[in-house]
Amino acid sequence: IDVTFPELACAVISLDAMDISGEQHLDVVGTPRLILCFLWLCHGKQIVSNVFKRRLDANGDPKDVGVKAKHGHEEIELHNETQEDLCLSCYGAEENPGDCCNTCDQVRDAYRRKGWAFTNADGISQCKAEGYMQQIRDQDGEGCNVYGILE
Repeated sequence: IDVTFPELACAVISLDAMDISGEQHLDVVGTPRLILCFLWLCHGKQIVSNVFKRRLDANGDPKDVGVKAKHGHEEIELHNETQEDLCLSCYGAEENPGDCCNTCDQVRDAYRRKGWAFTNADGISQCKAEGYMQQIRDQDGEGCNVYGILE
């Protein structure tokens, strides 16, 4: 895979894949800084994804993203609970009763599994706390190159 989106920010791109058995694998993109590799077992066959996103400037040249910074000043009130004790809302996108979405990515994944559009990140407390909309604003005018191998 080597696809360039000259006017679409990496923050809004995800890559979903479907294996030969019809099973869906959501957001199979890693990050080139961490060199992640995802493995799924599908009816005895492994699907290996080594796919990454590279931010591009307005001229289409790769951008050095450096260390991911946390944006915003809002925090999720923890009420003296540990992260493991939290069970934040999936905003109706739970697959099973009691499913938790403790991060913005988990909420986005839950929406994706339901086939729902993710349109109001400002109304999702996890996304507000993580500065998701600020990340998108920070990438305004950028492009994205999605590259790697999906087997």
